[in-house]
Amino acid sequence: MKRFIGLMLAALISTAGCAQNGDVSSAQDSGVMGLDDVIEGPVDSDVPSDNSDSESEDESSIPQVPLDTVTLTAGEAAALLKPDESGHVAIENPKQLAALAALVNSGDNAYKQNIYTVQNDLNLNGTDFTPIGGITGGEGFSFEAVFDGGDFIIMGLTIRDNGFDEGTGLFGSVGPGGTVKNVHVTGGNIQGRYNVGGIAGSSSGVMENCSFRGSVTSAYENVGGIVGDIHYEDAPSTVERCFANAEVSGNAYAGAFAGNISFGAVLSDCYALGSVTAVKGANGEEAARIGGFIGANGNAEIKRCYANAEVYTKVSAALVGGFIGSSDGFLENCYYNFTATSNWKPVGNKNAEDSTLGVRACETLELCERETFEGWDFTSIWDISDNQNRGLPFLR
Repeated sequence: MKRFIGLMLAALISTAGCAQNGDVSSAQDSGVMGLDDVIEGPVDSDVPSDNSDSESEDESSIPQVPLDTVTLTAGEAAALLKPDESGHVAIENPKQLAALAALVNSGDNAYKQNIYTVQNDLNLNGTDFTPIGGITGGEGFSFEAVFDGGDFIIMGLTIRDNGFDEGTGLFGSVGPGGTVKNVHVTGGNIQGRYNVGGIAGSSSGVMENCSFRGSVTSAYENVGGIVGDIHYEDAPSTVERCFANAEVSGNAYAGAFAGNISFGAVLSDCYALGSVTAVKGANGEEAARIGGFIGANGNAEIKRCYANAEVYTKVSAALVGGFIGSSDGFLENCYYNFTATSNWKPVGNKNAEDSTLGVRACETLELCERETFEGWDFTSIWDISDNQNRGLPFLR
């Protein structure tokens, strides 16, 4: 995360933050990230990378392959993803990333025994990427191996019409036994149906140290900046140390970080910036379960998370919350910016005065004070500084 923080924090745009002198920056001053803010190339090119004293590569030096013109069979994909003797596969260019999608989506399970590691920044601008895993008509495949993004940046991820009914994101579906870590997407533009997220459409595996910056759009349900749906399947599903700075819009179960989390899943030490907007369903359905951090918690655990995201409703909507739309699960030591979501209760289906909510409404300045965050680890997991992330907490 350290390399990515060095590259990205100066560019992060939050709904509101604290200036270095302690003043509050208004929503109008800081703005919510729009499509015009999408980064089209390397971020902060004056920041050296970890393995070089020189400036970061310019966009022209990063491999670009028109993936939308490449059709790969399982055999062709496997040939591009040959493991070394220890079972590690190096991902060095966009075509290899597309090959991984082709291999997983073919149903060839041989890929599961390998570990896939990104070796450098990847530029996907100008392509329409097919997710790694996904489901159509109740049938499909999930990613069930280990993918390590190496804290490199994947730029310009665009997904418009991938052919999957369920599962849209860099990973359409992460299954039990699957691990996705150290993945950072910037300039993303994700559009899908059910289960839509910047990093994963759905996950019943492990996600850690991931981030997404861009937009996520659906007129259906389970829509989030990082992941659309987090659920239990054969083993507990976990999401930890991830953040989203995104514009999210969805019809139901939609949040700036995640859409829905259900029994057996745990979400911890994460945060969301940006906005979430409730929209009418593709078939005219009323919007429901919309939250600044997550749309709904169905008997899962959410711990040590915060949201600094605006919540909008373009249409009539039920169960809308500043932090979460509805919750029947466990919340502990969570916080959200009340200033940005003053129209909504903390939890859409709970009494705002309920002392057992586990989520606290804060003024902007409170979110910039270390003392606000009870039970948080500011030694090894979190940090806070006037000079980074607009004074809001960030992950180390």
